[in-house]
Amino acid sequence: MMEEHQTEMNKIFNENDYEAWQNKMNVKADDMAEKFNGMKENINEEQFSKMSEIHNLMQEGKIEEAKALKEEMGMEFGHKMGAGMMKMKRMIGKK
Repeated sequence: MMEEHQTEMNKIFNENDYEAWQNKMNVKADDMAEKFNGMKENINEEQFSKMSEIHNLMQEGKIEEAKALKEEMGMEFGHKMGAGMMKMKRMIGKK
């Protein structure tokens, strides 16, 4: 996927194709906006409570329990809590 994107971007710049670049950037911006809107819907007390629980489990060395809770929440497992919020896979409106 990343290689395909790089090839496409190289073609766009080699052909000096502003319209193709503009279209690609608009699609990317729309996709990012949709993801951020979905994330924004999940900024609430329940989410904070679960994130806090994950943090505490990790601090206690209970990595597998933290991983299971993150997966239950639809998040990728990682060691950075802030990055975890950015990686949420929830669909907009799904709770």
